[in-house]
Amino acid sequence: MYKIHICNNPKITSKYGPRFHPVKKSWGFHNGVDIISKSGGTSLFAVADGIIFDNGYDELNGNFIKVKYIINGDEFIFSYVHMKNPVKLNDYACKKGEWIGVIGATGLTAGAHLHLTVRLNGTIVDPLKYFEFI
Repeated sequence: MYKIHICNNPKITSKYGPRFHPVKKSWGFHNGVDIISKSGGTSLFAVADGIIFDNGYDELNGNFIKVKYIINGDEFIFSYVHMKNPVKLNDYACKKGEWIGVIGATGLTAGAHLHLTVRLNGTIVDPLKYFEFI
C-alpha cells in the first residue's frame, strides 16, 4: 500500500462500490472515492511525479484533470473530478507534492469535494486497495 498526500487532512466521504447517489436519488456504482479536507483546505496536490494528459469539463464530472503517474513500475491514472477550475493543462509535468488544483463543486454534485477515480494499467480499481491517504 502506498501512502499518498492528495490534500491536507483528507477524509473519505464515499467509498468505491455500490451506493445511493445523493443527487440522482438512485442506486448505482461509484467508480472512485470522494474526499474532503477535514481542515477546510481545498488545495489538491500531485501524489508523485506525473504528466497531466487530459483536462476539461462535462456535465457529470464538472472540471477535471487526468494525471498519469508511474509508481514502482505501475501506471496509475488519477482522474481528479469536480475541481473548482482547470488550473493545469495537458502535457504539464507535475512534481510530487506540487499544487495542481482546488477542490470544487462543479458538475453533478451535492457539494464541494474531490471525486477520485484511479486506473491501474488501464483498469478502474478501488483506490483504497492501493493507497492510504495521509
